[in-house]
Amino acid sequence: MTCPAGYTAVLSEPSGRHLQRKALFTEQCTGCPVRERCTTARAGRIVTIRPHHGLLAAARRQAGTDPAWQAAYRRWRPPVERAVAWLAAHGNRRLRYRGTIKNNAWLHGP
Repeated sequence: MTCPAGYTAVLSEPSGRHLQRKALFTEQCTGCPVRERCTTARAGRIVTIRPHHGLLAAARRQAGTDPAWQAAYRRWRPPVERAVAWLAAHGNRRLRYRGTIKNNAWLHGP
């Protein structure tokens, strides 16, 4: 990984429950002239890469460049946002049951 100041750090081996990798810039951040643009952490910048990073980055690129994706997003986002707002306004911030069948019956019940 390379930070905005040009310093490089090696990604660690996958570790932890989520198999994430980290790049630690803690030592390079001390006295760095562009630190304010890069991080507000006292210990310095730590970049975490999760296993699906490549897939998420590709999806973001598609969302920014694919006209068909953008049209579908513009078509479906307003009704979904409206449904979520309606649920939240009526006190349905948390589901009461596990599974879609029971929650659907609870939401649309008598």
